[in-house]
Amino acid sequence: RYSSVTGVQTCALPISAEVYANFLTHLTGAPATVRFSALTNGFAVTAEAGSKSSQWSSEGAPVDYIVTRTLNSKPVVVTTKDEHGNTQIDREATALAGLKAREIVAEFGDWVFKDGERRQRLVELFNEKFNTRVVRQYSGQHLALPGKVPDAIIKMRRHQMNAVWRGIYERFMLMDHTVGAGKTFTAIARAMERRRMGLSRKPMVAVPNHLVEQWAADVYRLYPGAKVLAAGKKDFEAKRRRRLFGKIATGDWDIVIVPHSSFGYIGIAPETEARYLELEMAQAQAAIEDAWQQAQEDGTAGGRRKPFGVKEAERLADKIQARMDRLAEGVRDRLLTFEQLGVDDLTVDEAHEFKNLYYSSNLTGVRGMGDKSGSRKANDLYNKVRVLREQPTGSVTFLTGTPISNSAVEMYTVLRYLAADSLKDMGLEHFDAFRSQFVEHSSAFEPTESGRLKEVTRLGRTWSNMRSLMDLYYQVTDAVSLDDIKQWYAEDNPGKSFPVPRIAGGKDRTLIAIKPTPAQESALTEIMAGFDGLEDISDPYERNAERLRLMDRARKVSLDVRAVDPRHPSTEAGGKLQQVSENIKRITTVRLNELC
Repeated sequence: RYSSVTGVQTCALPISAEVYANFLTHLTGAPATVRFSALTNGFAVTAEAGSKSSQWSSEGAPVDYIVTRTLNSKPVVVTTKDEHGNTQIDREATALAGLKAREIVAEFGDWVFKDGERRQRLVELFNEKFNTRVVRQYSGQHLALPGKVPDAIIKMRRHQMNAVWRGIYERFMLMDHTVGAGKTFTAIARAMERRRMGLSRKPMVAVPNHLVEQWAADVYRLYPGAKVLAAGKKDFEAKRRRRLFGKIATGDWDIVIVPHSSFGYIGIAPETEARYLELEMAQAQAAIEDAWQQAQEDGTAGGRRKPFGVKEAERLADKIQARMDRLAEGVRDRLLTFEQLGVDDLTVDEAHEFKNLYYSSNLTGVRGMGDKSGSRKANDLYNKVRVLREQPTGSVTFLTGTPISNSAVEMYTVLRYLAADSLKDMGLEHFDAFRSQFVEHSSAFEPTESGRLKEVTRLGRTWSNMRSLMDLYYQVTDAVSLDDIKQWYAEDNPGKSFPVPRIAGGKDRTLIAIKPTPAQESALTEIMAGFDGLEDISDPYERNAERLRLMDRARKVSLDVRAVDPRHPSTEAGGKLQQVSENIKRITTVRLNELC
């Protein structure tokens, strides 16, 4: 084995507290101790002032304070008291302390690998904890798929057969196949084969509301003899729900199809939900305490309004408490639970709709982290995935072509759903532990909505240890791109290319530049002034709401000023709508002439 470490962050987990203590001694020239708590994912630092302490300190921020804040993923903030005794942030001293923190991080990167013995110990620790996976390759060409229509009618391609076999062999899988790769047929064949082999007794598929009937039709197209129960939205109405649950529980179904919007009506056992809620509440209360502590350190805890980080953490706790109250009061209908229905295999189509899962983090004021309190439907799915994980043969498959769009949180969420055991083994259950190992937050100037530059702290500009992260991701992910399909199709069909329709003219699209109309320019000037005034809105919720309103207006104005104001006198001559209508008429005329 070898090291694939591409970078070391100051709070990366494979580095022991002892190494951090030695580094602090290196900085100060005096003894130091560092302790790590896996429960709170926090570091406690104790250091004496040494001969070199002043070199790594700044006004109001001694070196041990800077190191403590950095290790715990918290901003280095220097506060002062005004003449009324109120705590406020000293922005100049804070900026200097931030520069000193970056110097310490850079020094750690140079120091940590200088000693040969320490380097070898860290490499061995990294290899033992993270560099332990090889991406397995699956071949399903041996599968016969009894019950499927003959290949002369529908023939599964190589990537589909491989994914079916992987879904049989592994309990948890993300089917990250490009659009048009045949995920639906692949998922159907996987569920039918698992049931035929006795690995699953009752597969359930949760699909978008408008696709329930299409999924049922596709099951019959691929397996004409399948026993399918397709439950529509009306079947989940209060007066019909009990009958539906009874049919699911007592019927010998090959596949049960339910819509996303009704999937939440199927509850898990109250005692199981109570156990999960207690764990979640303990995490939420710890997050609130951390938020208050940070607010006090930042000097934002003494105002009339609660600090934003505290309100964010309390919002999650309130959601959990409301669920606990409903559970205690027995508000929910007394119906069969998810476990009692006998479902032991779950497939989720368009799984990216469930990416807004709750989590906690010490980071505040950092872009690219989403809503920490999450959504109810994501939490409901997460609980059912946990139920299936606790069963010896429970299995889960997610289908989506966009599992991760632009957020490190989304990568973490996917792994929480499907690779929770691996995260636990690696000590990465907490988001801050995961983030500290693979992704950094950094500041850089970005253009604002009004086109001006502003310094923004964002998560995800810099990644490290990508090989280990991708090995972990591909442990549960079956990824297929269009290029993969083209390559395998050419190998399986010599002399032929994958039948992708060609675009007329050989171009993906034709871009037509249109200058804004005078009315659009006037409206956009007002919108830009609104964006410039966002910083004057003190309430973060109202500021975000106003930002969304301005963005909505900007999008509408970019199409036609009358989309914002239907009574506007402008005819928008030469605008987008006129250009589109003229091009449609031109293309239609050409096609009609060709046909005639």
